[in-house]
Amino acid sequence: MEWRLSASSDDVRRARDVTGFTHDQIVADVLEHLHRWRLG
Repeated sequence: MEWRLSASSDDVRRARDVTGFTHDQIVADVLEHLHRWRLG
């Protein structure tokens, strides 16, 4: 079984690999990037 979350924006600096992240780390990473994108 494989789960994927995919998002895209005009700011494609590098691919994000969250392999090995815990659930909480993934949530924090997504929220951090969303916050930076909204401020941008």
